[in-house]
Amino acid sequence: MSDSDLPPPDAPKAQPGSPYATKLKSVISPVYKRMDGRDDQGDTRISTPLELLYDLSLIVAVSAVSEAFAGAIISNTSLSESTAKFCMSFYLVWAAWSTFCWFANLNDVDDVLFRIGAFGQILGILLISSGVPSLFSYLDLTQITIGYVIVRFFDAFFYKLRAAWESASKRKSNWMQFIVSITLPCIWLLRLLVPKVMAWTVVSFTACVLLELLGPYLASAGADIEGSIHPYHIGDRYASFTIVIMGECVISIGRARSQLDPSNDANTSQLELAMILIGELIMIFLMWWMYFAVPFGHFLALKPNKGFFWGYSHILIHLSLGFVASSMSICTTARDAGTKAMGIQILAIAVCLNSFFISFVVSILMHFRRNQAIVKALGGTLILVVAYVVAPVVGTGASLLLMCIPLALVNAYVLYDIHTQFGKFKVVAPQSNYEVVDTTLALPGIKSHGTLADAIE
Repeated sequence: MSDSDLPPPDAPKAQPGSPYATKLKSVISPVYKRMDGRDDQGDTRISTPLELLYDLSLIVAVSAVSEAFAGAIISNTSLSESTAKFCMSFYLVWAAWSTFCWFANLNDVDDVLFRIGAFGQILGILLISSGVPSLFSYLDLTQITIGYVIVRFFDAFFYKLRAAWESASKRKSNWMQFIVSITLPCIWLLRLLVPKVMAWTVVSFTACVLLELLGPYLASAGADIEGSIHPYHIGDRYASFTIVIMGECVISIGRARSQLDPSNDANTSQLELAMILIGELIMIFLMWWMYFAVPFGHFLALKPNKGFFWGYSHILIHLSLGFVASSMSICTTARDAGTKAMGIQILAIAVCLNSFFISFVVSILMHFRRNQAIVKALGGTLILVVAYVVAPVVGTGASLLLMCIPLALVNAYVLYDIHTQFGKFKVVAPQSNYEVVDTTLALPGIKSHGTLADAIE
C-alpha cells in the first residue's frame, strides 16, 4: 500500500466503514489478529517490512559462513572438510529462514505476537552466525545448534501453537506441525552427544536434515496446504534470499576494490585486481539475470501443488551461490598463486552447478528444456576448461574475464528460449485468483494462440 492510496492531510475525517477508513486500517499493524490463515484475496502481496528486517539478519549469517569457508581454504584446510562444514552451517541458516518464510506465506497476521516471534528467530540466526567460526575451527556445533533451537522454539510456540489453537479450518494439520516443531529441536540437542569426529558429525547431521525435511511434509499430509500458498509472495521471498547471497558476492567484489591502492602490500598487481573486480562483477550480473529471467510466481500459480518440492529444491541454487561468494573472496584476498587457482576452480564449479540447478528447479514446474541443458553443458565445459587449463597460464583476472564469455552466451540463449516459449500468453490459473499475464514480447516462432498452462506441460 503506497502513500498515494491514503487520504490527503486536509481530507474530512473518515467515517467507520468508508473506503479511506478501510485503507488506513489495512496499512496499520494490528495489536492482535486471529491467526486463521492468510487472505486468499491478497493477490498483490509482496514482502512485508518485517520480512525484510528478517532478511537483514541473513546478511550477517551468510557473510559469516562465506568468510569462514574462504578463511579455511586460504589457511590450507582440506577442501572436502571445509565443504562439509560450509554445507552444515549454510543449511541451518537456510532452514531457519525457510521455516519463517513458509509460515508467513500461509499466515500473514503481522501483529504484536507475530513480531515478537520474528524477533526471537532473528536472535537465533545471529547466534548461529556467531557460532560458525567454532564449527570451522573446532568442529564444535554447540552454539549454532543452540541458535537453531531458539529459532525453532519461537517458531513452535509463537507461530505453530498459536495457529493450531486459533485456526479452526486447519487445526489438525497445525497441531501436527507444532508437535514436529517441538520434537526436532530435541533431536538436534541429542545430536550434540555425538563425538566430534568428522565422519560421525556428517552422518548425524545428515540424519537430522532428513528428519527436518520429512517431518513437516508428513505433518501436512492430507491438508490442503498447496491451495493456500500465495505463489507470487513465495516467489518474491525466495528471490529476496537469492539477492542476500548475491549481496555477499558484491561484498567479495568490494574487497578487490579496497585493494586498488598503489600503497597496498598485496602480491597481486593493480591491473590484476582490476580485472578480478570487473570479471567477478560481470559474472554475478549474468547469474542474477539468469535467475530472475524465470517467472517463478507465474509458474507456481499454475502448479501450486509443486510449491514445497520447488521450495526445498531451491537450497541447491542458494548453496551454489554461497560457494560463488566464498570463491570470489578467495580469488580476491588469497596471496599465493596455488590458493588463487583453487579459488577460481571452486568458482567455476559453483557457477556451472548454479546454472544446472536453476534448470532443475524450473523443470519441477514445467517440462524439461533439453536444448537449454545442452547449451548449459557446453558452456559449463568451456568455463571449466578456462578454470583448469587456461587460468594457470593467463592468471586469475584474465581467466575470470574469459569465463564470462561462455556464461554470457549461455545467458543469451536461456533468455531467448524463455521469451520465445512464454512471451505471448495470457491465462487465468485454474482454481486460482491470480491472473498470469505476459504479453510484453513477440519474437519469431512464438505461438500465436494457446495458454501458458499448455506451454509448461
